[in-house]
Formats: sequence, structure tokens, C-alpha cells
Amino acid sequence: MKPGRRITILGWIFGALIAYGMVIHFLLVIDPQPIEYREGATLYLTQQLHSAVNIYDFKHQPYDLNVYGPAYYWLADLLSPLIGTDYSAHRTLSAVFVFASCVLIVWVFRTSRYGMAVGLVAASVWYAHTLRLWGIGARPDALALLLYMLTVFVPWRLGFSRQSILFAAACSILAFFTKPYFAAGIVYVIGYLLLQGHLRRAALSTALYAAAFLSLLALANAIGDAYIYDTVFVNLGYAGTWNWPHVLAQIFRFGAINLPLLLGIGYAVFVYRSEHPPGSSKPVLTMRVPHDLQYPLFAAACSLVLLLRIAHNGGSGEYFIHLLSPVFLVAGYLFLASRGLMATVLIAGILQAAILIPRFPHFYTQEWQAVKDVIALEQNILHSPSTVKFALAREETVFDSGQTEFFPGGLKKGEKYYPQAGKAWAGFQTDILGRAARKEFSLILLNANMPAIIERDSLRQYYSLCGTLPAPIYRNPENVLELWRPVCL
Repeated sequence: MKPGRRITILGWIFGALIAYGMVIHFLLVIDPQPIEYREGATLYLTQQLHSAVNIYDFKHQPYDLNVYGPAYYWLADLLSPLIGTDYSAHRTLSAVFVFASCVLIVWVFRTSRYGMAVGLVAASVWYAHTLRLWGIGARPDALALLLYMLTVFVPWRLGFSRQSILFAAACSILAFFTKPYFAAGIVYVIGYLLLQGHLRRAALSTALYAAAFLSLLALANAIGDAYIYDTVFVNLGYAGTWNWPHVLAQIFRFGAINLPLLLGIGYAVFVYRSEHPPGSSKPVLTMRVPHDLQYPLFAAACSLVLLLRIAHNGGSGEYFIHLLSPVFLVAGYLFLASRGLMATVLIAGILQAAILIPRFPHFYTQEWQAVKDVIALEQNILHSPSTVKFALAREETVFDSGQTEFFPGGLKKGEKYYPQAGKAWAGFQTDILGRAARKEFSLILLNANMPAIIERDSLRQYYSLCGTLPAPIYRNPENVLELWRPVCL
């Protein structure tokens, strides 16, 4: 078969896989129910901001806890007259940011000497990566990820000009005020400037960035006195734990989903070695890293070092996909392009897409109608994160948006600076248990096998577990709601 025809066939297969992934993405966007456990927090926090509630004021803690910044929620509220306020509206907004990040990768390749063809493959594989993320749902992740990628890639492709570094600094600060750890991209940029010997520019960039960042952080904490506690100390409380088996499991998972690209890179090295055997003028050990690859490899190394510190809790590989995948994919596919291996690029892309594209979704209409029917019969409900949508529709108090349970995680490191945090959590627990003791709730919904804002042992003093109800969601089809009542019917 002629090489051109082989590449055409591979291209059609790859395109069909990505199109299939887009169908799955579309179905997830229009799913009327949550597709992951904490999506309800986005609905709730956006509504609170729309109602002019200062969610970073300690008087609203921990009910309105938001461990992320406000940028996404402000933008979603601003666009709500156009796109709406339900799950699908937020997922549509996330999809816009995901596709923008794909366009960014195409631009990266277009501005290199390897053209758009490989860039389209790399961007499509990156799109397949995002389908595995919570970020395609109603969350701030997709916006933060786009800002991170703009921070990392734009200065590189524009020759680290002053304007591009200022742009990257602005994107990094916006990323922090969207989801804090995505601000890390500016460290790669400044670190590379140092590595290249641009000490003055690196020092000036660091000073300007620090001044702007600290000023805005101080302003945010002045507006909302819980801002630093919520977005810094709560996250540090969980990042401060150590769990090396969890980190290693994520590394192996990352390696598995990127195995085709790793094999493609190995094949490229093998081809080079066969063309330049030992004793030739260019043995394999002298194969220099192309100039276009030096920065993404440096950024990937920085990402890996950061991940070895922060990826000890939560997720099942999301940290690695967020921070490492974009730079690794760009570096890997640039390397294959530099060796002229277009067929290898497509084969690696096909195999990666086949691994990454998730299962076909199911809407679970009957199960959620049963949940809705049970809720409709009750007068006052303490909702779980899975049913925040119904709490908002019924104008009931949201005690646990899905983020509330994280609040005590910041007490160990943050309470000495913010003693009101401990008082807020103690007051919250007293309020919940007091309401339970007075049997104010006709029904309490808790997610089985998940943390709860009220200890089940304490709850048993006043309520009985009267049954369970399936409430499957895409990320957890086995999700079950526990039904706690003052008296079982």
C-alpha cells in the first residue's frame, strides 16, 4: 500500500474515533442530572454570587465554602442570560474552554516548523484526554486549564518577549483566581528564562508578578475575610498529606493512557539508531534534542516535580492530566514530527484515542425520576451534594454543596491565623445536630460510601436509616442515596 493511502486511511479511522468522542461529549453536556458528585456546588455557588452573597465571608462559612477562586462563577453568572444556569449551561461553557485549548495546541504546532497536520492530531488526542476529566462538567476546571496552557505555551511560541511574559503572568494570576494550582505555569516560564541565562528578565518578571499577585490576593482577602483560608489553607490541608502509593498509581495510570505515544517515541529512537549504528558519525547518544523540544521538556519536568508533591490525595489521575498531559503531548508529537514519522503520529493518536474515549453515557431517567418523586413528598430535606439541584428548585437551604465537607481540612494549618474558622465549623456542627435533635428534617439524604457533613453515629441518636435509593451518575453508576427519617414509614 502506498504511504499516502495508508496515511489517508489512518486519518479517517482517527477522525471517526474523535467524532465518536464528540458524540459522547454532547450527550454528557445535555444530561439533565449530575455527571459527577460535586457538580451541584457550581450551581449553588453561581446562584449565591448572583444573589450578591459574599461567599468568602466567614459568616457564610462553611455553607458557601469554595476552595477555588471566583473567576469562573462570575463569568458563568455574567453569561447566564445567554446560556442559562442549569448543568447543561455550565457544561457548554466548559466545552467552549476545552475546544479553545485544542485550538491553542493547533496554534502551537502551526507556529513551529512542523505545520498543522500533526497539531490537529495532538489537539484531538488532548481533546480525548479532556473527556476523562471532571473538567468537561459543571466545574471551573476547563477555564483554569485553558489559562494554564496559555501561560505555558504563549511565551514560548512568541520567543519569550516582554509582552508575552506579561500576558502569561496575567493568565497565571487569573488561573489562581479560578483554581489555584493552575497558576503554576508561570514558574515554568520564569524557570526557563533562568535556565537560558536571562537573569535580569527573570528577576524583573518575578518581582512584577509577585507584586501584582500579592496585591490582588490581599485585596481578595480584604473583600472576603475567608478567601485565603478557603482557597489556600483548605487546599494545603489536603496537599499536606503524603500517600506515595496513590502517587505511584497515578503515574502508572498516566503511563498506561500515554503508552502508544511512549512506544511511538521509542520507535522513533529505534529508527534513528538503525540509521546511525554504533561507529557511525552520528551514534544514537549524540542525537540532540531539537530546539523546539527543549522548553516543553523542561515544562514537563517542572510539572512532574510539582505533581510529586501535590498529587498525594484526591482524584484518580486528574492532576497528571491537568498539569503534565498538555506539555507531554506537545513534546511527544513534536518529537515524532521532527523525525518525519506521520504514520506513527496517526497510529499513536488512534491508539491513545481508543484508550481515552470513555464509555457511552446513559441518562438513568427512571432512577432519577424515583429520586424526584421521593423528594416531592417531603417538607424539609437536608440534601446531599447529588441532589443540590432539587434543593435550589425547592428554595431549601443547601447545607452541603459538595465542597462544604472540605472546610475542616484547613483547620490544622489555618486556624492559628483564622481562629474564626474553628468557630464557624463548630457552629455549623451545632446547627446541624440541633436541627436533627429537633427533627426539623423530614428526610436526610446522604450518599452511601461518601463523607458526610454529619457523622452517622451522631445522626443515629435522632434518625433511622430507612432505606436506600439508586441515584446513578456517569462518573459513579453505583451511587446510592441513604434515606434517613425520624421514623421509618
